[in-house]
Amino acid sequence: MTGSPGHIVTAAPTPAVADVVGGVADAELREEQVPTVADLPGTVALLTDPWPAAYGSAEFLRVRVRQPGFRLLT
Repeated sequence: MTGSPGHIVTAAPTPAVADVVGGVADAELREEQVPTVADLPGTVALLTDPWPAAYGSAEFLRVRVRQPGFRLLT
């Protein structure tokens, strides 16, 4: 994993929770992140209005956390 350690430690358990409860995660994005997540496995929807966001499965979250420069929006 190549993102900020604090962000990764916070986000890494989320796919395990999603595996148990199901559903879709809402991942808010910075504008420049939209192209890097558009084709990730497990992506359910990608929105840009009113702000960039990706909706994805546990698989999406696992891949997203491992992307270079991953960070949670704060």
